[in-house]
Amino acid sequence: MKVESFITSPIGTNTYLVSENGRGILIDVGSDGEDLYLYALKEGITLEAVLLTHGHFDHANGCAELQQKGIKIYIHEADAEKLYTYKGMAAFAGVKLNAFKADEYVTDGEILHFIGKEIKVIHTPGHSKGSVCYVIDDSVFCGDTLFCGSYGRYDFYDGDLNELKNSAKKIFSLNGDYKLYPGHGEFSTLDEERKTNPINFD
Repeated sequence: MKVESFITSPIGTNTYLVSENGRGILIDVGSDGEDLYLYALKEGITLEAVLLTHGHFDHANGCAELQQKGIKIYIHEADAEKLYTYKGMAAFAGVKLNAFKADEYVTDGEILHFIGKEIKVIHTPGHSKGSVCYVIDDSVFCGDTLFCGSYGRYDFYDGDLNELKNSAKKIFSLNGDYKLYPGHGEFSTLDEERKTNPINFD
């Protein structure tokens, strides 16, 4: 499995192209949907879906372009409204919201099947009510739940610090070590964050 990262959105979101054997998914597309589509095409990768960790504009504002290409967008239902309302926080950042509606909803514990992989959905509210993490093989794509040495904000519309702490515990309780791919900033590992992330000690 190959993981490539791209910086999208005006505030530096990590967008991930996860691929294997010419099949790919995108995780969080803050902008540049058309460019990412063309890049995948050039690399011989057929995009099967876009998986969103949550609905804030900086993770989803490039999705409308991809949806117009026939690629389905997946999100937790609790964040679906953010894709087409003020709750997506675009106006807060002075950015135009490229509104659209998701094609499919994911649920906690669900196993998705794309690129020949099992992709486990873990509901991790706290940064937003519908935040999720996706576990693929030895990797966790954690959106804005956990960062390298930090964790997501909880002062937006439906954020909640206690929920965020409980969600972090869910991720820390996974067996073994994992590569950690956050929504912003540097990559990390689950073992490193178990030892050093402040949310584990607050």
